[in-house]
Amino acid sequence: MNETLTLADKVLLAAFTCAAGSDDNNFTAEALSVQAWKMDKNAFGLRGFEQEYPDSNKLFKSIDSKGGLVAKALISKVGDRTFKLTAAGAAKASSLQVPPEDSPKAERGLALEVNKIISHPVFREWLKDSAKPTKFYGAGHFWGVAPGTPPRVIRDRLKHIEVTLNAAIEYLDRNNTNVLCGDRGEVIAERDDIQRCAQFHEALKQRFSRDLSLLLSN
Repeated sequence: MNETLTLADKVLLAAFTCAAGSDDNNFTAEALSVQAWKMDKNAFGLRGFEQEYPDSNKLFKSIDSKGGLVAKALISKVGDRTFKLTAAGAAKASSLQVPPEDSPKAERGLALEVNKIISHPVFREWLKDSAKPTKFYGAGHFWGVAPGTPPRVIRDRLKHIEVTLNAAIEYLDRNNTNVLCGDRGEVIAERDDIQRCAQFHEALKQRFSRDLSLLLSN
């Protein structure tokens, strides 16, 4: 495994494998521990027995710590010792995978997730007129939130946008390219749109900070 990756990155890739790359599939802590260990036995093996047994304690530091994968909304708990890869987690994991030179298809999942964000009509309207949206309704439409949405869901949806766009930029930088492509090599997302959308997201958070604060305090 790429040694430039952090332990958290490696756990996320293990989660991506356990979930078969989908945010629809649940997986157990035990399955994740074994998968992470198989991918890097030295990093996740039991001290003194690294090649024979996994050490789940090393895994959970990357999951449950204050800055862990759950806190970053990359994976979510769905039950007792059961987890699920979030859409943002799948996007981030895709960005960490460097595809073979003859197969740039690994970026497809990330590209499609990014395209859902940058093709949103509220963002496209902002590109034409940066004064829009003038009402929180527009920002909420872009984020997928509204009055009454639980605070946890609001945080997760905002985090999903941030993580996905950042993951896309990281992928572009790592692969020295300015576009994300689909299975047939068609351009699905370009660097400029991704960067502009990240700026748009931050601008909305500033513009409607009072509205967000009220929703998050409920």
